[in-house]
Amino acid sequence: MFLEHLPLELREFLSMPSTRTLLVHGGPGSGRTSLGLALAVASPGRKVFFSGRNPAQEVRRQFGWLAGPAGRDVEFLDESEALLSRPQHLRLGPTLPRPAGPGRRPSTPPPLPTKVQEALPQGLRELLLRTNEATPTIVVLDSLEALLEHVQRGLSRGLSRPLGREDIAAMLLQGLSRTPAHFVLLSESTAPDQTDYLVDGLVTLDERSVEGLPLRLLTVQKMRGAQRSHFRYPFTLDGGMFRTLSPWAPPPLSRVVLPEPEPASAASPANSDGLWPGCRGYADFFGTLAPGRLTIIDQESTCPAEAGETMIYPMVAHVLGQGGQALFIPPPVTSPTEVWEMLQSTVPRERLVEQLKIVVGKLEPALLDDHLSALTPLAAGPSGLGAGEESEGVLVGGRTRSPSTLRRFLGSMAERPSTSLVVAELAGIESLLSSLEGTPLSSGDLPVVLRRVLLRRGMHAVILGDGNDSRFRALRPIAHRELSVRLHEGQVYVYGVRPRTLLLGLSHGTGISPYELIRMA
Repeated sequence: MFLEHLPLELREFLSMPSTRTLLVHGGPGSGRTSLGLALAVASPGRKVFFSGRNPAQEVRRQFGWLAGPAGRDVEFLDESEALLSRPQHLRLGPTLPRPAGPGRRPSTPPPLPTKVQEALPQGLRELLLRTNEATPTIVVLDSLEALLEHVQRGLSRGLSRPLGREDIAAMLLQGLSRTPAHFVLLSESTAPDQTDYLVDGLVTLDERSVEGLPLRLLTVQKMRGAQRSHFRYPFTLDGGMFRTLSPWAPPPLSRVVLPEPEPASAASPANSDGLWPGCRGYADFFGTLAPGRLTIIDQESTCPAEAGETMIYPMVAHVLGQGGQALFIPPPVTSPTEVWEMLQSTVPRERLVEQLKIVVGKLEPALLDDHLSALTPLAAGPSGLGAGEESEGVLVGGRTRSPSTLRRFLGSMAERPSTSLVVAELAGIESLLSSLEGTPLSSGDLPVVLRRVLLRRGMHAVILGDGNDSRFRALRPIAHRELSVRLHEGQVYVYGVRPRTLLLGLSHGTGISPYELIRMA
């Protein structure tokens, strides 16, 4: 679980046979400790968490999941009291050994100076002496500053010129690099310094914003021995667990959409008086699809079209699977054939033509013939249909002709509005309503006709469009809910504009969910 939620570069870091040192920069609350614990849990072999600032008991309390199976193997080395107290007179002991063996670095540099070693907290000193190549080990040091301050105080007596932080850090890292273990150094500093050049890997944790909403980012600055696939990863600390999101990639169009089953009434969201949206994540953050209401989804033009479709296909699939009816107007780039491929396993083919109508814009006759032949028997109409004509399963919209089949279908939907859903692309719904009215509609006319034709008859409508479009702006006053879909540095994010929500990362589903909405908190 934890391994797959880490960036690829850090996973490669953990799998390297020789010692690696990783420095993590991040200010207070940036997620340093969460990342350090995730790296420890995901690593094979022995896992040690050196607690120098906060007592181990406090860390365990803050991260309750450590009591579960994932965190039981983490050993805590609590040196918080030792690091916060004044060190006693140093008693010299054995120096750190120079381990040898295949895959190890040459041990030509001098060993860790005896006084530096003796200035280390006793528990850490003994841990380093006992570490061997036979047992893979990762040591997370939290924090580097606390450890260096302790060592600096211990070395200050008897020296004509006190050693500086960077000098001590250089000596410490030199010794750690010859110890057979991986070391993750959690740094409270956010400013670059000499230490950055001495470690094998360097990442920084900081916070940016998307549309004014906070977003946490992990930046891979350096990773010796591992190729950087991506420079920056968004991450979340929701639930006290560190989790990164890989750049969003559209799902294959040929995939079949299976909605997440609606939970039992006792486990349903508070807003359970409407259609189930086909995904628990959507229901948790935005509720269900209430009858006679409008949901608008503002998807900026730079965002992949598949992002919005990822959320709407499970809605349609659930309605069809429950015996309801759906009117679907896909974007111009999506053909009826692709819609059929998405929904083909939802209900038997003979029922699909009765429950679903796909409305497409004007098409050239040859292109329409291709679609109809591919959809047979879904589109059970005559071949050779021209633009503006209709079949049983596919309706070709036009502004000059009112399709009788569509009117009959809308009448049937109005008889059972609680199980009826209209999903449409903005230009498509405008064209459809114009066709039904027999005249082109202006932006100001669109909300009036939409309410009369669909909403007042009890159907829920979901409309996707560009928020800068005048038609979309005209729909805002009558919308019950508005969502925004945005693309930022390769990742797709969703958030509620009305009502307002936090930023959510859109990710492909795993297991039972068709997709995931991950709170970027």
